[in-house]
Amino acid sequence: MPFPKLSKKRAIEYLETLLARYDKGWEKFEAQVPGGGRAWYEDVTLAMERIYGGNSREYASFSRLFSGPPWGKDLSKVFFFLRGRIEDIAYWEDDAAAETGEIPPKVQSKIPNPQPSTDSVPSNGDKGQRVFVVHGRDERLRSGVFTFLRSVGLQPLEFGEARQLTGKPMPYVGEILEAAFRYAQAVVVLLTPDDEAKLRSDLVGADDPIFEKELSGQPRPNVLFEAGMALVTHPDETVLVQFGNVRPFSDVAGRHILHMNNSVVKRQDLAQRLEAARCLVNIKGTDWHTSGDLMPPDVSASSNTVLSPAKPMQDLLTVTAMRQLKNSSLAKYPSFGVDSAMTLVPCPYPDRGWKLSDPQVDLRTTTAQFVFPKDQQEQYLAYKAENYEAKKFVDDRNLLMLTKTPRVFTDAPTLILEVKEVLFSKVLFFREVLLRTVPDLWGNTLDDLMSGKPISFPHGMSMQMVVGTRDGQVLITERSHTTEWYGGHWSCSMEENLSVKDFAHRPQGAEPVRNWAKRALDEEFGLREGDYSVENVRILSVFVESNPDADVLNICLCAVVLLEMESEALSARLRSKPRKDHEFSDFRLVSYEEMFGELIQPTRKYHPTSRYRMALALVQREGQASFAQRF
Repeated sequence: MPFPKLSKKRAIEYLETLLARYDKGWEKFEAQVPGGGRAWYEDVTLAMERIYGGNSREYASFSRLFSGPPWGKDLSKVFFFLRGRIEDIAYWEDDAAAETGEIPPKVQSKIPNPQPSTDSVPSNGDKGQRVFVVHGRDERLRSGVFTFLRSVGLQPLEFGEARQLTGKPMPYVGEILEAAFRYAQAVVVLLTPDDEAKLRSDLVGADDPIFEKELSGQPRPNVLFEAGMALVTHPDETVLVQFGNVRPFSDVAGRHILHMNNSVVKRQDLAQRLEAARCLVNIKGTDWHTSGDLMPPDVSASSNTVLSPAKPMQDLLTVTAMRQLKNSSLAKYPSFGVDSAMTLVPCPYPDRGWKLSDPQVDLRTTTAQFVFPKDQQEQYLAYKAENYEAKKFVDDRNLLMLTKTPRVFTDAPTLILEVKEVLFSKVLFFREVLLRTVPDLWGNTLDDLMSGKPISFPHGMSMQMVVGTRDGQVLITERSHTTEWYGGHWSCSMEENLSVKDFAHRPQGAEPVRNWAKRALDEEFGLREGDYSVENVRILSVFVESNPDADVLNICLCAVVLLEMESEALSARLRSKPRKDHEFSDFRLVSYEEMFGELIQPTRKYHPTSRYRMALALVQREGQASFAQRF
């Protein structure tokens, strides 16, 4: 006897009730109620049967999550599976009449029984909106891809649903593919490292690559088989998307696989490939920039564990070649660095960055002014009087300095920046007098800073931004020889100090940071909103610019922006449009591959922090695991 059908609303409530009981693992369930973890798993099993039916694809997929007794495993897999089902049910047609039925008493809810499985594939939407997805066991990524595809106006479907379209109980894969392509416009294949494999030791040759000798991740066999068949029959409508490091297979040799991560650039790349396959993609707005978790899994084959996707910069710190890029004066500090720049606070999600919106970023200022201790104040006043005309202190202006190191965690990711005003003359006095005359001041100040103590040295906080174009080019600029610092050096792409006027309308929150970024792009390059979206401006880190030989000690933000214009249009703009600022005299647009080459072996004389910015921009674009692997 079929179970009573349930409305979309109540089916979602049913699963959310089960999710509300989830508490990060069966051990905690057992601590609260003996047998609680197993009971929760069994309740979810019953829910799958009552919503979809015991012979349904969803019930079978849930059963395959575990190869052994499930209550001794990681229940987070079940959590992600349920979240994915809720997202799928949200796209059901509403049925106001389906309001009857009861659920088992042990679920402890007034929500009635869910609907049975259906025997037909959803038929709403244009063919150009439908996309079949071939995937393995990684439920988090399957759910993330489905969410992303919906955010760009597409209707994702499980590849298994195409079997129903053949009308046969045991069709060949070729028949399933033909049915799928009659119904949908494209197939997206998710290549995830679900299995581990290597060549048998007695078959390994001396010249075989490392992945043949050691365990490495590879997709499930059904994914490889279906991907190969799809490429043979419909190569122009098949999109291969790889997450993390996956063993290569011969069927895709020479084909351009999309190496996916959470960055806007990679999301845009996937959308463009689907457009090329004639899917009706809609990328208006910005929801698609963050919809769905597309972070590749970080899999350690030796321990057979999947590490947290939020592990900022740790992959880079394990690469010896990357450590060698850092200035020797900074070698004792464990933070990631390049040349004289070193990370103070990394974004927990380096392939996304902090958006310039509440609550991701909060910039706060006070009315307090930086004041030297009494013994240094007299020295400062004498220095200012002596250099009043030579240093143009008649125009002495207020900068803003950071007062404490932000504390950021994966579960509390808001970047809070607390600043106060400091006179430019005080910053110069610290650099030109105190750093040169006070023994060990530079090292002691840096030690205090890296250990999280309150920030007590005067500096001007700077936003150092990498500017990229829609067609994959990056702007680098040659600093004018008339500038006070680093004349003739190349920047990637610009630097701009925080100003008091950025707080004109609001003393705290994300708005001052947005004002800062917009002012910088306008003054340096004549770019206004419309040339870029503020949504595409991201902060990647708070970092230290530290060079004892040049008496430099600053705190800066590393930022990146993806313009809405292509490189040719940007070049024309920079050549023709009068700029408010004239800090650069020449410019170039380079590809990301060229930028990677400049990071490894520079051919130009760069601003001391430019290569650090290059590295973080490449991490944001490629993902830190892929970037680290290239070294």
